[in-house]
Amino acid sequence: MRHSSLYIAENGEEMKIWCCAVLLFCINQPFFLWHIIPPFLLVVLFLFLSVSSFSLKYKYSFSIFCILYFYIGVRGNSSIYGYLGLLCVAMYLLLDRDYLAKILYKFSIVYSVLIFPSIIVYLIHLCTNIFLPTVLIEPLNSLKEETVQYEATLFLVLQYYISPSGELFLFPRFSGYFDEPGVVGTISSILLMCTKYDLKNKFNIPIFISGLLSFSFYFYIVSACYFLFFYKNFKVKIVLLLVMICILYILFDNDFLYKVIFQRFIVEDGGFTGDNRTSESFDLWFNNFLYSSEALWGIGKEGLLYNSGGASYKDIIVQYGLVFFVCYILFYGLFAFKYLGHNFKALIVALFLFVTILYQRPFIENFSYSFFFISFPFLIRKYYSAINANV
Repeated sequence: MRHSSLYIAENGEEMKIWCCAVLLFCINQPFFLWHIIPPFLLVVLFLFLSVSSFSLKYKYSFSIFCILYFYIGVRGNSSIYGYLGLLCVAMYLLLDRDYLAKILYKFSIVYSVLIFPSIIVYLIHLCTNIFLPTVLIEPLNSLKEETVQYEATLFLVLQYYISPSGELFLFPRFSGYFDEPGVVGTISSILLMCTKYDLKNKFNIPIFISGLLSFSFYFYIVSACYFLFFYKNFKVKIVLLLVMICILYILFDNDFLYKVIFQRFIVEDGGFTGDNRTSESFDLWFNNFLYSSEALWGIGKEGLLYNSGGASYKDIIVQYGLVFFVCYILFYGLFAFKYLGHNFKALIVALFLFVTILYQRPFIENFSYSFFFISFPFLIRKYYSAINANV
């Protein structure tokens, strides 16, 4: 009887983790949930299912995070709904650390299984004369209503750029279920970095392919950095380098690939042309802003107007100030060091992911990115430990 009860309890826990992994996929806002279910409700359900995994032993880090996020609420003139959302983000810190790692690992499987048919449909649509029926859907981001038309088909969302003359041009980068290819590139980078780019793991192969097909500038940079600085096998590095040189040589003359990949690596005015997170006018304004009296504490929501359509760590400084930005970075650095300080490589990988994601996707109030920030140190800890623990 006791063994039977234990078996039921273990299976119940496993089922709960799988449910949370599926919810995490939904929290990332796939196209079939746009304007239907608010992410806030999904996060509340996620936390409700996780109640048994909350622990007060993490109350100090939770309290500090609450103070930081309360400041975000005050500076952003948040409503009660906004404060509740920020509290939900802070509550991730109360979850058991192994539980966080398990959810992120299960999420990688859910993501892989769901992204695979999306890749197949994408290749069919792009490489054949077979055109699946599509449905026009409203953009997730209202700023794109005038410039991008979204059409949903089975397992895939397609983007069409609207020219000034009103003509539609298919944007051929892979977005999967999401509103832009950069989401696919970022999620794929997180999952592969956390699992040491283990392509012997069958679930990592669709994740890797999806990152490649997204033509995400971030994905290619992170992948290159991993194999150059973190991958140990020197012979494999040489083979990959030779393969990459051959592929680049063959594909460089392709106009499409030149525009979406190669052209983005051209250095102009001290930076990559592919780094499109800010505009030149915003950068000039930001440099002046740093020397103003408002730089320390930020200017709140008004800051969103200055980099409309962009996304950069500079947005955090403009909205919430240098003091908050330094405190946030310092908190995360100490948080990562507390759990990964004994493993230098794991610590560097976690901080590398955190800094690079924050640089180009500064969505610290976002439910999904906040969960990734808090959870990936613990999946990294398991994969980069001397003895690879079961997840």
